Formats: sequence, C-alpha cells, structure tokens
Amino acid sequence: MKFYNLETEFNHLQNWSNKAATGGALMTIVTGRRRVGKTALLNQAFPRGGEHRALYLFVSRKQERLLCEEFVEQIRALLNVPIFGNPSSLREVLEILLQYSCTEPLTLILDEFQDIQRSRLFFRTPASLGSVQRQKPDAPDLLWFTLQPDDAFVPEQ
Repeated sequence: MKFYNLETEFNHLQNWSNKAATGGALMTIVTGRRRVGKTALLNQAFPRGGEHRALYLFVSRKQERLLCEEFVEQIRALLNVPIFGNPSSLREVLEILLQYSCTEPLTLILDEFQDIQRSRLFFRTPASLGSVQRQKPDAPDLLWFTLQPDDAFVPEQ
C-alpha cells in the first residue's frame, strides 16, 4: 500500500507510540471523510506483530453484551490477559485495558468509534468517557488530526 501526503501523520503515530512505550500516554483521534485511508494508515503504522503492541477493535452495531464478548475474546487472545467473569459493559472492557496499559504499553484502536454513541452503548451519560479517563491520570494529552480527501492511499499492485 502506498500513501500520499500522509508521511507526517504516519510519523506522528509512530512517535506517539514510542512515547507510550517509554511511559507517556496520549489519546489520539483520527478523523476524516469516508474512504480516505484512516484505517489503512493505522494498520500500516501498527501492524499485527509489529514493534508496538496494538489492539484493533472494530465497533460494530451490535448489542453491548455481544460487542463486549467479542472484545474480551480478542483481548484474551492477542494480549494474553486473564479476564475473569464476563464483562458486560464497554466501560468494564475499557477498565481492563486501562489496567493492562499501566504495566504494558498499548495502542488501542477503536475503529468506527462513533457507532458506540449511535447505539447508546457506552455514552449513557456525558461523563462516561471522562470517568474512564480519570482512572489513568497520566494521560492528559489529546492529539487530533483529520485526514483530508486529498490525502490518500493507493494499494500497491
């Protein structure tokens, strides 16, 4: 896959991941129009089995309980995290990941995150995400960049 006009964003992602690996923490939001390569950029920056541990979770429009089961299965398999019981809320799943990230650097990619809000799965109150973030007080930074339509990727042939 070949990227055009995304070298800066790719380098930012790598640098932020390096910062996380040395004890820093950042929350990064990648936004942009449909089909401009957001997911492809993240997959390129954080390949499975790559230098940086990354967990890619796709937020599908499912019931919260089913989505949690899917996420917990991936967490157990990819991060080798023992999870006791069956978390039934996304808040519980995110708390598990925040606890894990206190001892191991982790890049968490939530693809189609807006579907959490649309399905009213997680944002039952406006303070939901903030209450989860406060559990990791050393993560104050929010970095945001938007991919534009003229930024693109072209699959290599």
